[in-house]
Amino acid sequence: MKLLTHRFYVFLLLGMFYGLQSFGQINYGLKAGANFSKYNNDYFKILVGGLVGGYVNFPLNSKISLQPELLYSMEGATAIGVNERMNFINVPVY
Repeated sequence: MKLLTHRFYVFLLLGMFYGLQSFGQINYGLKAGANFSKYNNDYFKILVGGLVGGYVNFPLNSKISLQPELLYSMEGATAIGVNERMNFINVPVY
């Protein structure tokens, strides 16, 4: 059973690499934007933060692609005399 599972993963990876070579272009780019963060409370006001990062798009076949991203996100909120800021590194995969 273990050998069968191992062979399945090998064929799956080979199929993915074959699709990457035969189908086409790998796309990449930068992302930037703004975050408007707020806690669910009447005492907090919206705090504006930024979002920067990049992405790489790997087409697997004509209908499916894999797009990992690396994003730095600044979020938080402000209250009376308190400024709550949080910074995150997000790694979404679409």
